[in-house]
Amino acid sequence: MGMERIGPYILEAALARGGMGEVWRARLEGPGGFSRAVALKRMNADLSAASGGDGAFLREARAGARLLHPNIAAVLDVGEDGRTLYLAMELVDGLDLRRILRRGEMLGLPMPPALVGFIAHEVLAALEAAHALRGPGGEAEPLVHRDISPENVIVGRWGEVRVVDFGLARTTGLQDQLTDAGVVKGKLSYMAPEQLQGAPVHPSWDVYALGNLFYEALCGEKPYDAPNPIVAVELARSPVRHPCDLRAGVPRALADAALALRAPDPAHRPSAAEARRQLAGVLEDLLRGVPSALLADYLAFVTTQEAPPGGARQGAPCGKCGGRLRGQWIANGIVVDRCEDCHGAWLDAHEVERVVGRRLTRGDSERTLPGAAAPLDAVRGDCPRGHGPLGAWPVPGRGFHVEACATCGGVWLDAGELDAVSHGDVAAALLAAAVESA
Repeated sequence: MGMERIGPYILEAALARGGMGEVWRARLEGPGGFSRAVALKRMNADLSAASGGDGAFLREARAGARLLHPNIAAVLDVGEDGRTLYLAMELVDGLDLRRILRRGEMLGLPMPPALVGFIAHEVLAALEAAHALRGPGGEAEPLVHRDISPENVIVGRWGEVRVVDFGLARTTGLQDQLTDAGVVKGKLSYMAPEQLQGAPVHPSWDVYALGNLFYEALCGEKPYDAPNPIVAVELARSPVRHPCDLRAGVPRALADAALALRAPDPAHRPSAAEARRQLAGVLEDLLRGVPSALLADYLAFVTTQEAPPGGARQGAPCGKCGGRLRGQWIANGIVVDRCEDCHGAWLDAHEVERVVGRRLTRGDSERTLPGAAAPLDAVRGDCPRGHGPLGAWPVPGRGFHVEACATCGGVWLDAGELDAVSHGDVAAALLAAAVESA
């Protein structure tokens, strides 16, 4: 049986389906072995122009043709095959943010806050470009996405971030039509209060929507869920819990940046350009290394991991303070169990082996130097796996030590030591030197 075609494109695999149509992985082939994979969106044939479907579809094509930016999925072609409209777009080899967040939560390894901030920064860059569009005569003609949500943010396998689906986009100043035959245009959990009330279209709507997305990715839950637009307006104007109170380890500066975007009064929200610059300053203090590479590493890890790795990731008590341990992914695919109270972290033996190149043994423990320099917190901890007190290895030239269990081979890092590892400060040398120091 021959492959299905639409226009010049060969359909290979369905990627997504919705009320407006479906998205396929497709291929364009040409002379001399030329071949290019695309994401092909085709509109449902039974949606007539009277229903508004044609208009939304073609509006997305026009918007995409004007938006040339590395953080916006490019529109490559638009056409009609019989009664069916289609749109060929850049194919981003990755997952939408919704699925990435769900995968991380399922594994007990939520996305590190700094990477959430990096994604928000990239989306702000896309919005800055859309909101700065100009018409043929040079007049300001900002384009508002109107549907910023985790489903419309794609993270590629190399850590690239793309905003997709400008099907609801509008230029500013137009009166918004909230519903069409009773269907809300947009997602209630990400719509600004003035958008819900039918105010003229404004770029601040996208900023608010990103604020809710940012909050959700940091906290692991939406600011609110609303059953209808009337309730949504009230909830959108109501205060929410601070992200630092919902999830341990969220930097306050990052949490405050998310809250600023979702200010109920649009006059108090920064523009996308202002917010991007402010967030860039915050991220300078949080990210070490290439952010896109770290994001690619996290994506690869959560999409290939079948079950929560390690054994202490199910709420085991901290061996230092008794707090609850929670799984956390750090750079290079290393997973730790981090305490929600003292912020120290436990690496199981298999994680130590990935960093050091071998497992710790009882012989390593026996080489521990008695009377070594006192640890930073002066509290000798216990193994969270129940194997008793930990032995300590001073790290030469570092001014601190790491503690390890001779029975299971796991290693404890206090908060400052973990920061050294997660910031890429010679992670292998940190633990290897500790093992060899005696």
